[in-house]
Amino acid sequence: MRKLTAIVILALLLVPVLALPADAWVRGGFHGGFHHGGCCFGGGLALGLGLGLLATAPLWYAPPYAYPAYSYPAYPYPAPTYQAPPPTYWYYCQNPQGYYPCVPQCPGGWMTVVPPGATP
Repeated sequence: MRKLTAIVILALLLVPVLALPADAWVRGGFHGGFHHGGCCFGGGLALGLGLGLLATAPLWYAPPYAYPAYSYPAYPYPAPTYQAPPPTYWYYCQNPQGYYPCVPQCPGGWMTVVPPGATP
């Protein structure tokens, strides 16, 4: 890895040096004295590119991984059992005569009576 880094740094340092003769040939070579073009040095691109390649960590980060989906085991539930409701009875008292809500207490004991229209 160090060898590759050294080669990349050397190449980035040599690019601006090798580009200088190309800049001279574009303007017709050097004739001595004053020429109307002026000299420009274009090392900024190589410097910016070199700094970008020397960075050790990327400037972006991968999004975090999602947690693995976990499905809880499905437990079998027993089938609901249906039971017939208990039969409803009316409670009758002979002394005093009357049915339960109207007569609150029965000293002789309550008698269960099937309501009319109901089947026991």
